[in-house]
Amino acid sequence: MATNQMNRTERWLYRDLLELYFILGHALPGQLESVLHLYHLHISAETLSTGEQEILIKILVQQFEATSQGYRHSACEQQISRAAMRAQVAQKNGRRGGRPPKHNPCNSQTNVQKGSTSAQRTALQHSPQEAMLPSWLPKKQWQAFLAMRAERKKPLTNAGIRLALSKLAALRDAGHAPSAVLEQSTLYNWLGLFALKTNSPSQRDMFDFRQAQQASTDAGRIRLFGHTQNIETHAG
Repeated sequence: MATNQMNRTERWLYRDLLELYFILGHALPGQLESVLHLYHLHISAETLSTGEQEILIKILVQQFEATSQGYRHSACEQQISRAAMRAQVAQKNGRRGGRPPKHNPCNSQTNVQKGSTSAQRTALQHSPQEAMLPSWLPKKQWQAFLAMRAERKKPLTNAGIRLALSKLAALRDAGHAPSAVLEQSTLYNWLGLFALKTNSPSQRDMFDFRQAQQASTDAGRIRLFGHTQNIETHAG
């Protein structure tokens, strides 16, 4: 009989028999009187009615297998066996000083130092194996770039690393040193890789400089002459 075909009383008594099975750790006795005795001893001290006893016996016969060792239940046997195996492993580990640490390929691959920051560890965990990195790649600047990305909560995935290496290779072919490209992105906190900026300031840099210079000049005049409507009258 499937459990979804049982009524409430049948499911309740079936769960009690399974609980009794796990408490004993072995098959239930072959004598029905012994089963009822153990039921009252371990499950409930209340006396079952005649109807409940008949249901209990029916479930015992239908859901359990009668053998020379008693009434057995295959699912319970499997769970008890697995629990015993786990207990043996835990006991052995306890004698050895505890559970052995799990193998982490990222740690063995990159040899993360204890003093490294969380961002550095995240960057190293997202970096591919050393054998996959091109020989021309500057390792120090590459790791610094990955660490910067990790600090900004934007660590590169494996697919992103492949794209970044492809972009870096294209910039290298265009005459931009990979180390300088990586240092530039790390310095400015850029998530991407770009061609090197020229040594001469850009138009935007000059515009920002002129704005800052003018603001500083105006502030100085206000401190010197006071807040007037027309600062230019004092400038002459």
